[in-house]
Amino acid sequence: MAVNLAPRPARAARAKELYAIEPPFESALVSALCGRPRLWERIGADIEADCLPSPAAKRAIEAAHAIARETERGPESTAVVLQRLRRWSSEGRVTRDEIAAVYEMFEASLDSELPSDDALVAEFAPVIRRRLESRALDNLASEFMKRGDLSQALSSFERAKQVGAQGRSLGSLIGPGSMERLAALKKVERLEFGVMEVDSALERGVPRGTETVFVAASGGGKSMALIQQCIAAAVQGFHVGYATLELPSEMIEARLIANMTGITVNAIGEPGCTDALRAGAFMERLGLAQNFGRILVGTFTPKVTTSATLFDWAERASKEWGAPMDVLIVDYADKMSAREAGKGRSDESTYHSAGSVYEDLFVWARDNNKWVYTASQGTRVKDKRKRLDIDDVSDSMHKVRTSDVVITINGEEDQKVFFVAKNRRGKSRGEAGPLPTMFDCARIAPPSFDIETTFNMGGT
Repeated sequence: MAVNLAPRPARAARAKELYAIEPPFESALVSALCGRPRLWERIGADIEADCLPSPAAKRAIEAAHAIARETERGPESTAVVLQRLRRWSSEGRVTRDEIAAVYEMFEASLDSELPSDDALVAEFAPVIRRRLESRALDNLASEFMKRGDLSQALSSFERAKQVGAQGRSLGSLIGPGSMERLAALKKVERLEFGVMEVDSALERGVPRGTETVFVAASGGGKSMALIQQCIAAAVQGFHVGYATLELPSEMIEARLIANMTGITVNAIGEPGCTDALRAGAFMERLGLAQNFGRILVGTFTPKVTTSATLFDWAERASKEWGAPMDVLIVDYADKMSAREAGKGRSDESTYHSAGSVYEDLFVWARDNNKWVYTASQGTRVKDKRKRLDIDDVSDSMHKVRTSDVVITINGEEDQKVFFVAKNRRGKSRGEAGPLPTMFDCARIAPPSFDIETTFNMGGT
């Protein structure tokens, strides 16, 4: 009896059938794939966006595929996927409603605990594997009938077997290049906070390309921490842009000088005051110091300023200096707008109203290899002994999810405890303190450096 091996049309169409998966699992799977490069390596490359039932899931995976083609690995954060979709929106490829739907899918999934990589692979890898095997069988039958080369179809069967396997990439080749890679790793710059105990909790600070958020209750020391970080960056030789959306630039300048000199903010602004004269002499000598980074303070209008405005400001400053702005400090990102005045809808979703600002800062820091620091309001804790954690950030949790480092500030006015609630690039859950504070000098503990000694400025 003759066997008909001709390819059947029904098999060819099967590849475009929707995956038979439940909505909650689909959302969890796609959210995990958009933030876990290792999971993407195991199954992401073989997922077909057109076969996902949810339009939001489809858009997210399309963006993830585009990122993977450019970087040769899956996205490291859902924020990166959202940023890509926003770029497509500016090009007219996706709508704002589609982006909002993707954001809401991520929010819903991340609010609950996502399954582990192994659990997701065990559930979904067989679905992908069956499709690849079915397609390989069709190709095998077609090549057999044409008496063609069967090797490609057989290779497809082998590839199907590897779906979900650990370590599918070849990885790094051990050899002469190994020492160069290790040497480059050792040279990764880390920006210290300037207080020994905090830097210890951060494992010598945070590397380039990161966004750090300080979280505290109202009056809890957020600006003081940003001031401290600004001076520490300049001492380490980095150029800093301090964007203030709350206080006038003169007040920020006074706090910066107070932090460096130990002279109170009120005294610095007092004409004829001995301390004010000492501060002026200090700043004159500092201007002659070598290797002290530039600090530029800019005042921006709250609820109107967008991330694009700040990025343009940083670029213009870099061109004028002839050197890059290494550090961007935003006091605070909560006061920024996600859209330009007069543009966009008045009923924009949570994503468009706040989340995109933090995502913009995160992506800008990563893509430009810069440091970004900002602060966010934490909820008031009735029990003062309770420590603020990532669940105590006001507004939406997307701020915590987007940021690389989240540090909460706890304790009484004169003593603060810094808690590393999240550290994507290092050890989390570290704690430093209680540390003495001087609010009238915008200082946290004795700094781990003395500017006059560091730059050979002489006494005051």
